[in-house]
This record gives sequence, C-alpha cells and structure tokens, in this order.
Amino acid sequence: MAAQAATSCDGPLARSPANPILVNGPAAYDRDKVGPRVVLKIGPGDYRMWYEAVPAGNRSTVGYATSPDGLLWTKRGEVLRPSADWEAGPQGEVSPNSILVEGGRYRLWYHSYGPDTRRRIGYASSQDGLHWTKHPEPVLDVGAPGSWDDGLACEPRVFPVTGGYILFYIGKQLAYSFSYGLGLAHSPDGIHWTKDARNPVFGVGWEGWSGGGFAGPGIVQDGSFFRMWYADTVASTLHYADSPDGRTWTSGAHNPVLSPPPDPSAPDLHLGDSVSAYGDGNEFRILYGGFNFTPPVRRCICMATVCAADCAEESRH
Repeated sequence: MAAQAATSCDGPLARSPANPILVNGPAAYDRDKVGPRVVLKIGPGDYRMWYEAVPAGNRSTVGYATSPDGLLWTKRGEVLRPSADWEAGPQGEVSPNSILVEGGRYRLWYHSYGPDTRRRIGYASSQDGLHWTKHPEPVLDVGAPGSWDDGLACEPRVFPVTGGYILFYIGKQLAYSFSYGLGLAHSPDGIHWTKDARNPVFGVGWEGWSGGGFAGPGIVQDGSFFRMWYADTVASTLHYADSPDGRTWTSGAHNPVLSPPPDPSAPDLHLGDSVSAYGDGNEFRILYGGFNFTPPVRRCICMATVCAADCAEESRH
C-alpha cells in the first residue's frame, strides 16, 4: 500500500493560562470532583460542556456548563442522574463520555458503576441536551469471564463512519488491578454493538505496549484519521498516539507531551484520570483531570492545546 501523508500532533502540549477551567464544588453534587468529558461548540460564542459531577467515590451525575469561549465556564446544574439497577440506583453513577448531534437530536453514551462493581456503557437521547431519555439496558456490556474486559467496559468515545458507528472504550480484566486497554466496537445504529475481534487495540495487552498506566483517552476524528491523547496514571503524564483506522495505533515520537508542573500550588500538580479532546479552529483542545491535594483540595478540569498548523508532516503506511 502506498504511504499516506498524515499530520502527527504528538506535542508538546501548551497549558492554558485559564487553568483550571472548571473546579469542583461548592455545590454538593460535584463537591468531590469534576471530570473532563464532552465539549461541543454549537456556534460562535456557544460552547457547551457535559461533565462528570462527583459527590463521592463511585457516584456521579451529568453536570452541565456553558461558555462563550471554552475557557470561562458557568455551571448550570445537573441534567442526568443514575436511576436503573445496573447504574446502582439513584446513588449510583452516570458518567457522560460522548455526544453526537444528529438531525437536531443529542445522542449520549455514558458509563455506570453497578452493584456488582462492574462498569457498563449506556445510551440516552435528547432534543435539547438537557432533558434525556435513557435506553433501558446497557448497550455495551463487560466481556465473558476470563476475557480481557470482563471487569469493566467504560469511557465510550463514539464516531460516525461509513455504514454506521465505531466506539472506543476502556476495558479491564477483573483479575488484575492495572490491566486497562482500549477496545473497539462497531454498530449500524449506535445502540447495537459488536466488539472487534482484535481487541484490545491499544494499552495493556496490545502488542506494541511499552508499559505504564492507561486511562480514558481523548480521541478526535480528523477526517479518516484518529488522534488520541491519554494519561499515564503511573507517571502522571499525558501521551499521544494516532491511527489511520482505529485499529492500528502508532505512539507519538515525543512522549510524554505533558508532564507535571514544577509549581507545587498548580491545580494540575498531579494530572491524569480521564482525558477528552476536541478541535477548535486551528488547534486541538485537550481537557484532563488536574489534582492538587493541598487544601483547598482541587480535583478539577484543566486544558492544554496543540496547534494543528504546527504539527509535523510524516508518512504512515
């Protein structure tokens, strides 16, 4: 196959001077943590964020915020809460991960934390992004006992492709504490999914994996190309990888692309957790969890950017 010209955006990332862009609390529903999830730019001066609002461990709802520029955010409260048994009921977890707007309808994929301690992927839809109707059952479940994802299936990232949709998700084997990998699934409608036989396609268990932790990645669909920024939870750093098809990934040549700052008072003295990403004009914006446990404790959302125009040209086969 002939070499295909592609643009690699493997860093380094530039921290936003606006950090942190969203801070936990003081309201009870997100007092413990705010987690980076979905940002949509609906139009000029109209940015909307659906974020993970955490009041306590293994509990979350969907928080909603708006912004004129993607930097200065105003919280608008909760818009979706756990309720079903597989979400552990009203005191459980609903964590938003991916939203597509199609035909005026908002389509949300989220994950839960069930009473059996496993995470599963759910689906909901809305006419306005505020009032949601849930699909009654998980749309992607954990794998069979002994499989690489029998412990959890979470952090869905959904993209339209020819013939339907693809979904990237984080899986983990129940028997191991740090065995997170990236899985891939396919669907004709975004609700009925088939897992790829080659899973995991990245992370622990992937042929090219070189070690370290792996958390929920931020993935951007750039034409037919996929770009991924993810956290190494062991080293507290962000890394980059890209893929022409979602199955074959190449790690960035300059990893890590973001490391902890030297300032002990920085909101992202420790960084990681989930990562989300979106394109805005000439740059990619990468949102990540920032943590500083010196009182007042911050478990917040920070942002870093890379200019697409500055990315190096290289060849992929």
